[in-house]
Amino acid sequence: MKKFTIGVMRYLHAAGCVILLSVLYSPLILAAEVESLAWEGPDVLKVRVKGIASYKIETLEQGQRLRIIFPDSTIGPALNELPGQGVVKGVYPYLAENGTAVNMDLLLNEAGRLDVQKIDDGYRVTTVGASVSSAAVTTPPAAPAPPPAVETSSKNVIQDILYAKLPGDRVQITFKMSQPPIEPSAFTITNPARISLDFPNTRVDLAKKTVTVKEGAVTNVTAVGVEDRTRVVLSLLKPVAYRTAVDGNNFVVTVEAPAAGAGMEQAKVTHFAASRKGGKYALKGVDFRRGPQGDGKVVITLSDPAVGIDIREQGGEVVLDFVDTSVAAELQRRLDVVDFATPVQTIDT
Repeated sequence: MKKFTIGVMRYLHAAGCVILLSVLYSPLILAAEVESLAWEGPDVLKVRVKGIASYKIETLEQGQRLRIIFPDSTIGPALNELPGQGVVKGVYPYLAENGTAVNMDLLLNEAGRLDVQKIDDGYRVTTVGASVSSAAVTTPPAAPAPPPAVETSSKNVIQDILYAKLPGDRVQITFKMSQPPIEPSAFTITNPARISLDFPNTRVDLAKKTVTVKEGAVTNVTAVGVEDRTRVVLSLLKPVAYRTAVDGNNFVVTVEAPAAGAGMEQAKVTHFAASRKGGKYALKGVDFRRGPQGDGKVVITLSDPAVGIDIREQGGEVVLDFVDTSVAAELQRRLDVVDFATPVQTIDT
């Protein structure tokens, strides 16, 4: 029996078990270990590194995603993601696909650049936003402003999620809150189609974290509390435009209609491999875990890695067909993985 994630199925079929075992028993000796991250001040990040590590910087998404790459390095057991400060929305370290480098992505509210300084136990990384970098370097610093008044009110609370279908196949999602909401930071992804809203200083008080919509372009809405914020994810049939508004204690999202003919879109099918030998196979287990980038990893255990597999995308879902494969009754179930805060919400076998 072989246990592997979906991402390595093609490798197993192409390379076989002998090559995989040689990799497992011949680990690379890496020069450095990225141990931890910590904020030293607004936009100033300390990266602790054990060993000798070089680095290089990549500028992505017009300067709103900045990546530091540490070649010949690995991730330490205490290394975690960091919530944002200043112009930084969040810091996300993860192991590169080749397994021999550590990537660290900084997501910014505006275009910016990084200033990296070597220190005794690692690096000090300063993020400079576009508005700051455009100022004259010779301008003397202004006198420090008095500290802002401390908010004594408690966190805002998402108390209910309501939806209504509007004319033209549009959908209005209303988040009822205990206080007037602060405008959330937002980002979208296209595959799978998602709108994500991060509400700062907000928690969730809902009987169910996922609300099924299935109207217009929206399939469901999920709200998950993470540390000092709440992330709301609108799952869509396909990428569409949307707009937001604050109405008293309500935050309202209006999602435009999907393009005509979206329901007739042909499902995309990827044929990973044909079954190479006859006979019945068996699905032995289905598990889920969160990846270092906040990605969802579905781990499939099969009786044989030669099982033929088809993958298709349809209606906001990814469907895997295992050819000529049986599954025990106790594995025919739904796994609810919303609490992992990844793009995956449920897995049906």
